[in-house]
Amino acid sequence: MSNRLLLGCACALMVVAGCSSDNPGADGGAHVDAHVIPGTDANIPPGVDANLPDAFVPGADAFVLPSDTGVDAFVSTVDAGMTDGCELGNTYPALDLHTLHTFGGANDLPVGIVLAPGRDDLFVVLRNGTIVIMDPVTGAVGGTPFLNITSRLGGTPMSGDEWGLLGLAFHPDYETNGLLYIAYTANVGGGAMPYSDRVAVATRSTADTATFGSDIFTIADPYANHNGGQLQFCPDDGYLYYGVGDGGSGGDPGHRAQNTMSALGKIHRFQVGPGIPTYNPAPGNPFLTSGGLPTIWLYGVRNPWRFTFDRLTHDLYIGDVGQNLWEEIDFLPAGTGVGANLGWSVCEGTHDYNGSCAGLTGDIAPILEYPHADGDSSITGGYVYRGAAIPALRGTYVFADEVSSHFFALRNCPGVALTRTSFDFTNGSCSGPTTFGEDRNGELLVACFADQSVGRIVAH
Repeated sequence: MSNRLLLGCACALMVVAGCSSDNPGADGGAHVDAHVIPGTDANIPPGVDANLPDAFVPGADAFVLPSDTGVDAFVSTVDAGMTDGCELGNTYPALDLHTLHTFGGANDLPVGIVLAPGRDDLFVVLRNGTIVIMDPVTGAVGGTPFLNITSRLGGTPMSGDEWGLLGLAFHPDYETNGLLYIAYTANVGGGAMPYSDRVAVATRSTADTATFGSDIFTIADPYANHNGGQLQFCPDDGYLYYGVGDGGSGGDPGHRAQNTMSALGKIHRFQVGPGIPTYNPAPGNPFLTSGGLPTIWLYGVRNPWRFTFDRLTHDLYIGDVGQNLWEEIDFLPAGTGVGANLGWSVCEGTHDYNGSCAGLTGDIAPILEYPHADGDSSITGGYVYRGAAIPALRGTYVFADEVSSHFFALRNCPGVALTRTSFDFTNGSCSGPTTFGEDRNGELLVACFADQSVGRIVAH
């Protein structure tokens, strides 16, 4: 692992890898058709050279990680100036989980909890193709969905599936322009690529409803699993980030994650907004003119299941589900990460998988990994707590494992060995934690897939 580096994102990043039991995890508006290069799996714009190399190793200054020191013992490289909560060490408060709402439909499976600019309501993404509005205090849900794309999914995803509606992000200027973006995987059926991973734009119709516009990015996908689907706007550059898995099956059989001519196993970055073409790779992406697809921002992920920007530091934390043995967390400080390689499938965490980790140059090693033990096998990335209601939790990255339903706390403090601390709720429970959310005040929420519920994390 001595050649692996810690880089950063145009904001910052933590990646987590997990097992083969992965997380699930009326049209209108302008549409610009994208062109498909034969032999690739993604839309790309006209004029991009198709004769590009198979791989690209970024050259960038980086911090070199220390030699492996064991599970949960990597040393933090977080900015020394960002110490909120670090004086508390690895001590965490007792917590309860208060259930806000339990969904009644057989396929009402929550996979996203999102805020819209200017609203206190919670927008809950259900994998069946609907988005509903939830009161953040009472948990009451409106009778009419905010958005319904069930007709675009090609069927109804069941509890064991990973395709369907997966992500939502509101444009930072949503109050003015009414634009929002969704990520979904559709079952298109037949052939070698029976699934399609898509990012689409929608437009606010009324205060509590939106209308689907058009797909702005599509990826042909050979398998039903490893679809990612997280969408986030970076608070520093204002661009839209989209995470997608390696195409599925197991072990990355197509070696797509390391192939920068494949859109799978990547985090993509787009510039979006009013007056901007629907297909628009963000300025500064590493492969705009050569070396790979122009939308790629970083590569080498297996199934990035939930990534978030710290609302204080703008560092990015990503959960990327691993294969057979290791779940991992990678971290990219704010302002870094363009063209970064996160290592899959050459490596699973810090361990050799389809090759030798020691042979990689310029890739990013995780800041923490944990083994498939005690039932853990599929990480759900969370948030750094920046609320005020639980002072003893501040600065803590809270995440979970969907398969075991274990919850974890981690403080990423300067020069300190990182320690993953497991915790249980004193009151309340969550079976199958599939995603986290923040309310307007930075307080944390969690969606429980098996319980079909959304709950609020509070002090005991």
